[in-house]
Amino acid sequence: MINAQLSILQIACTIMLASFAAYLGGRVHQWRRQDNERNTAFREGFLRASEGFMRLPAGGSRLPTGSPVPVNRGVLPMTRVIARGDR
Repeated sequence: MINAQLSILQIACTIMLASFAAYLGGRVHQWRRQDNERNTAFREGFLRASEGFMRLPAGGSRLPTGSPVPVNRGVLPMTRVIARGDR
């Protein structure tokens, strides 16, 4: 009787430990994915800002609102340019 209760307790503890390990693994995966998305968004914003800043001293004209920004550095294509007052 005691032996059967002990094995049931061991099985329950094993299931709880496996569930906790799976939950922890999912949270770590989610944190890393969000960190990668944040870093990608920062790099895209930095590239857009530096290209816009370098275009001004060169005498380049500003792109009209609504036209796509030509960026081919492995980033997602932009659908429209956000004007200053459009925030």
